Amino acid sequence: MIRIDAIGFLKRRWQHYTSLSTFKKIIVGAAFLSLVLATVSISYLSLSFALISREELNLAALAAAWDASQPCHEDCAAAKRQAAQDVIADLQSGRETRASRRLAQYVQSETEFLAFRKALVRILAAAYGSNEPPSYLKDYFLRSGANAVIQAEILRSFSPQSLGLVSAGDASAGVSPLDAYLAVLDSSGGLSLRLAAVGTFSLEPDKKNNFSANQLAVIRDLILASATPNRLRQSLILLSGDYFPFFPSDTELIWRIVYDSGAGGDEVSRAFSADLLNRLAGAKLKIPEVSAAAWAEYYND
Repeated sequence: MIRIDAIGFLKRRWQHYTSLSTFKKIIVGAAFLSLVLATVSISYLSLSFALISREELNLAALAAAWDASQPCHEDCAAAKRQAAQDVIADLQSGRETRASRRLAQYVQSETEFLAFRKALVRILAAAYGSNEPPSYLKDYFLRSGANAVIQAEILRSFSPQSLGLVSAGDASAGVSPLDAYLAVLDSSGGLSLRLAAVGTFSLEPDKKNNFSANQLAVIRDLILASATPNRLRQSLILLSGDYFPFFPSDTELIWRIVYDSGAGGDEVSRAFSADLLNRLAGAKLKIPEVSAAAWAEYYND
């Protein structure tokens, strides 16, 4: 009986619809279509929100914390630290998620804030260790035209072996990892990347066994080359001070040449050389005056 009544109801509704004018049919049809589309859209959005993982939310919170348009005070810094720890924990969980794929896009995107991308590189190192960079990070490091600042952060965060700068055969043959950084230093890479290589040399804990005369010869040639950027030359002169205890005559000669030649107008390099000669080699040279503009270039570069 219920089935018969339902069929009758549908028949009556159809008869009512067919009796409407064409204009009214259009109105009713459009209203019905709008209702269907709204229902589908709401269902899709509800399902999408339901599928958003905790990892994606944590990564979104980290990205939001790096909004450079907003000032970052104590609460903001704390939020960054917490969001970073949450993302590290997510990565260490071992689950492949949409969040990890999104993180890869963030790191490689040239439109994201550099400070945010550098932070993500450090997060990846904390999560996976310095010997296990994700494949996309290694690919980016070796990519021609990649951002030198991000390459430098990768170089600081991961070992040369893991980045492909030292082969397994070289490592087993006892090749010093510092020689890999030397190759970066003596390359056509961006200034930020090459300065990062300088920093790696200065942080070497076992200088006695890992510093070599060959390294110093490459450093000397770079210091004396007119094409070397001033900021890199200045960093290399300071680095050469670490070599003085092992190769005193060679390093003293480098500083003498820079001081006497004027280093192509690089006032800071001349001042650094004079200071090193006075402090380490017992010289009594007058420290050249350095203009405010030259110091500003040194500190702001």
